[in-house]
Amino acid sequence: MPIFCDKPRTSIRKNWFPKLEKKIGDKCQKHNHSDAHKTAAVRLTERKLCLTSGRGTILDQINPETSHTYFVERNRGVLKTVLDLVLFCSKQDIPLRGHENSESLNHGNFLELPKLIFNYSPEQKKKFEELPKNAKMKSPGTQNDLLESAASVLMTYIRKEVNAATYFAILADECKDASKREIVGVSLRYIFQGKVKERAIGFVETEELNATAISSKIMEALSIFKLDRDKCIGFSFDGASVMSGIKGGVQTILRRKFPKASYTHCHSHRLNLVMSATCQSYIEFKNVFDLLDQLVTFFTATKRHAKFIELQRSLYPNA
Repeated sequence: MPIFCDKPRTSIRKNWFPKLEKKIGDKCQKHNHSDAHKTAAVRLTERKLCLTSGRGTILDQINPETSHTYFVERNRGVLKTVLDLVLFCSKQDIPLRGHENSESLNHGNFLELPKLIFNYSPEQKKKFEELPKNAKMKSPGTQNDLLESAASVLMTYIRKEVNAATYFAILADECKDASKREIVGVSLRYIFQGKVKERAIGFVETEELNATAISSKIMEALSIFKLDRDKCIGFSFDGASVMSGIKGGVQTILRRKFPKASYTHCHSHRLNLVMSATCQSYIEFKNVFDLLDQLVTFFTATKRHAKFIELQRSLYPNA
């Protein structure tokens, strides 16, 4: 026999639903403060950390040896990739850093190169994503540390070669870098296993450009090599008096430390001086270089150069 209710349905919803909603709310609130809910929330958080922090699976964490080996191999692989990226930028003489804010479309070579690698190597991408957030190896400090480490290794190889050589010579010059700082560049020239090698070993900032200051900067760059001073047979600097001066020039000061060395005026600098003096003495010589300079300026203009290439192709289609 059906049971009939004399109250309309709208009255049931109006009276019953609010009571049910309040009852469910009270139950949920009570559950939120229960020990079972708190324990489950902690376990969920730890599970998420296991999947995102790079600590491996639960089995990896249970087995310390497996976990340690995995982390070591993974971190070495990532570090090698990062080091290769740093060395690539250094070798190509391109800046590592750029506009590194989140809104920029170009974050610099060092941060953009991994994106290119990840497109073709999902395995590398996974290794980078597994790293903890505080060890992504992308910071400027990490880049500088890797560059310094690579430079240290390279210096070790150069030191071994120079110390194995019978003789060596010192080359140096002063210049300004891109930030307008005065820099003393120092190189070593030597013969190793029958081959002539010339290695830059240091670029030292200096505030003064007198002979004493430049000499001390050259010795500062050479200090890490612990060279046999009797093996130094020569210096090569430009012909400016501060470098070549007989009484107080750099070559005179350094000869006190390297008694067997002789000074040679840099041949490139001498050629430059000869050309400069010739241009001043012979108007024809000056006109030739002026004409060459004007031709280069004329033909390197964008539209003229494109027209010149088009004309060359029409005249010599098979070239």
